[in-house]
Parts: sequence; C-alpha cells; structure tokens
Amino acid sequence: MNRFVFICVFLSSVFCGLDETAWAQTPTRTPCCQGLALSAPITNLNSPLGMAANVGSGLVMVADANNHALRVYDSTTGSPVTSLTNWGTSGSFGNIDDVAVDSDGHIYAADFGYAAVFEFNSSYGYMATIGLGTFTTGVRGVAVVSQSGITSLYAVTGGGLVYRFDSTDGGNTYNPTPVSPSPFGYGASSTPIAILALGNTVFVVDDAGTIMGLTGPSYTPIVEATPGLGPLGSIRADLAGNIYVTAEDGYLLKYLSGINNAPATCSLGNALWGMAVAANGNIFMDETVTGSVTVLQGCVLEPTPTPFYGGANPPTQDTCFIYPSPARGDHAAVSYDMAESGIMDLKILNENGELAADITDRKVTGVQVTPFQLSPFSPGIYYYVVTLHYDSGRSERLKTGKFVVTR
Repeated sequence: MNRFVFICVFLSSVFCGLDETAWAQTPTRTPCCQGLALSAPITNLNSPLGMAANVGSGLVMVADANNHALRVYDSTTGSPVTSLTNWGTSGSFGNIDDVAVDSDGHIYAADFGYAAVFEFNSSYGYMATIGLGTFTTGVRGVAVVSQSGITSLYAVTGGGLVYRFDSTDGGNTYNPTPVSPSPFGYGASSTPIAILALGNTVFVVDDAGTIMGLTGPSYTPIVEATPGLGPLGSIRADLAGNIYVTAEDGYLLKYLSGINNAPATCSLGNALWGMAVAANGNIFMDETVTGSVTVLQGCVLEPTPTPFYGGANPPTQDTCFIYPSPARGDHAAVSYDMAESGIMDLKILNENGELAADITDRKVTGVQVTPFQLSPFSPGIYYYVVTLHYDSGRSERLKTGKFVVTR
C-alpha cells in the first residue's frame, strides 16, 4: 500500500480551499537577512526593470531598459553570462520592461517600446514575436506557467489589460490572438506594472500600490490588497509558494498564504523595482536609481506556515519523503521532522547527478512540510537529499531518496 497520501499544501485562497486548521500559527517574525556579497557584483545597469530566475540553469536575468538589452548573470557569483541586444539580421529591443522564463528555459522579453513579447530558446536564439498588433499599448509585465501540457503566456499592458496566449507544443508556437476572455480588464484608474502567474490565477501589481488577484476560467477578481507603500515594482513567488512584492520606495513584502494576510515587511532603501527568486531562495532585486542589484539570502523574514502531514507513517527524525508518489500536477511536498528549529535544505538532482533545485525553508520543531513547484522539472527520475541545519549549530543529513515526476 502506498504510504504517501496527497494533501493540498499550496495557497489556499488560490487553488484548493485548504482547511486552515491544518496550519500552525504564523511564527514569530525574524529580522531581514543581511545582503549576500556576490564575487562579481551586478552594476552598471541603466534603469533596470523586471527580472526572472531560471531555476534549472542557475541563471538570473535583468531587463536593462535604457540600455535596450537583456542581461544574463550567474545567480551564485553574479558573473555575466551573456547580453542580448540584437538577434537575426534586424532584430533589436525597444525598451524591455520585464522578462519571464518557462520550464524549458525559453525566455520571454516584454518590450514596452514595440508593444510585443519576444521569445528566445534556452540558447538565446530568437524564436517568435508574440502579440505584435494585438496589444494596443506597450507591454509592462510578462509571466508564463506550464500545466497539463499547455504553456500559457500572460502579458499586462500599460493600458490596464491582461492578455493570455496558449501553446500546446512546449512554447514553440503560440496562439496568435488572446484566449477567451479576449482580453479582460484590470482597471483604468492605475497603471499595471508587473504580473505573476500561479496555476490558473494571475496577480497584478500597479503604480497605485494595489495587488489584484484574478482567477480563471472567467478571470474575475478574487483578492485585492493595498499594502499602503505607494507604487509597487514587481511580484514573484518562490518554489515553496511564498509571494514577494517590491515597493518602489525600498520595501520588500512577503506573503505566506495568499495576499489577504498582513505581509512581513523589510525596509531596504533605494528605488526597488524588479525581482527574481532563485532556486535556493536567494532574492535578487534591482534598483532603478543606482543601476545595481541587491541580493538577500533565502532566510528573509519569517518561516513559512506549517501544514501538518495528514497521511499514514509520518516521518521520524531520521527520515523524510516527497509526496505524492509519483509526483504529478502543479506541486509536490517534502515532509521531515525537525528535532529543533532551523533551516531545511532540500537538494534535488536529475539522473545525471546535476543539481535541478536547491530549496531552503526555515521551520520550527516538529513534523514539517515544505511544498515546491513541479513546473521546473521534466518527467523522469530524480534523487533528493535533505539536510537539517539547526539553530544550535548542529546539522543532520538524512538518507538520500528517489522520486518520479509524471504529468
């Protein structure tokens, strides 16, 4: 009998109506972490805007708007990898406002100047121009999500409209017109800045300081938050499902279970805009005034809320496991038992021994669950190891396990 029992562990307000009694009380807030010093600091940008992290390859990308370029860096060192300004015989950027990456490593650059989204493959080769002639105003934000064999590209324009394009061939071609509804409105009283796609729900932030959630198939507003920090710059999520928002006046917000709860707030100064969350939880934020990137380690703010494991045979202090088995759908979770409070580090490797993800999560004592997104993983066999780094200074490495990802 399979001992792994699937429980819903992701954002209750977005996906599945989670029983809130399964969640522990929100832990005590911890201070902002210190900045991470990269060996090659990311500087000399000219009004950088949106950012994205490629989980599988360990890269971070920056839309360098006034330099008309897409910059790619190593997320561990900060060393430049490539700079994309031209492609083919005549292709070039206008002003890039945002960038997104799908599970196959395809890159999508939202170009405000040309009112289009440009798609590139994982080798930075030009693939397609999406939405040209469809968008009535410049594109401010772009997001992409893959599920059930469909890759959906979302784009929000300065005119306040959100568009969706679908691909059924892994992002090689997209529908030339928006999917119904075509398109749906966001609001005329403010200018949308950035967009996040999580499953069948999209979140949009704007220059009035509002976060709006829209859910399909009708794409009606489901949640709205006004943190009271003025214009917002970016919205992203980590692999554990936490939502992060930057405010232009230098604040970073973290929402633990949807945006209806009060966020944890970290004041960083400078004019924050774009943001990307790497696989290990490190948070990259660009500063439009200084033209540089700040990096915070993954322990920012408080631990995630803790759903208990509701299946048979919960883990003991020397075991852990990933469920459901086989792993399928949008999310899976790892369960483990903390002997004391500290950091859980989950490393996932593919069959070639290459690191596919490095997920960290701060937890308190007891049986714990950390959910993570399956979209970055192709179907196949993976190996994982959990190391528990306790606040006392002791570390405990658990036995290596194996799991299968299916679709």
